[in-house]
Amino acid sequence: MKISFNIIESELEFLSMGSRAEVFVFSKPGKSWKAKITEINPSVEKNGMVKVSAEILEPAGLYEGMNAEIKIRRSAGSFLAVKKSAVVTRSDRKVVFTSKNGLAHWNYIETAAENSTEYAVKSGLQAGDSVIIEGNTFLADKTKIKTEN
Repeated sequence: MKISFNIIESELEFLSMGSRAEVFVFSKPGKSWKAKITEINPSVEKNGMVKVSAEILEPAGLYEGMNAEIKIRRSAGSFLAVKKSAVVTRSDRKVVFTSKNGLAHWNYIETAAENSTEYAVKSGLQAGDSVIIEGNTFLADKTKIKTEN
């Protein structure tokens, strides 16, 4: 069984023939099926989308025409990961607040990639930093804070 879907052309560099994918069917929450990319259309449509097809490796329980979500996982390399809730925007730049000695510290970050829940951080944070992940929307640099363990 095959599944076809569209991706935006800027994501093509992350795909190749044989790439692994995971299929999630809306009518069967919590269950997934493994797939592999078998076709990548060499033409980009006028709206910037590219049609891709994948073969579902063990399609038992699936039916033609079911609505599904496709996830293609790839390694972003070695980066620190931070929850999206920790990132706020200031002057069109991404900022993460860290906690040190009872104060919130403002850190501009540069991200490398993202998924639905996290950013991969290229610069601006160090391993071991205590990142503030909630209550950070209205913080300013060197604001006195109280932390909970």
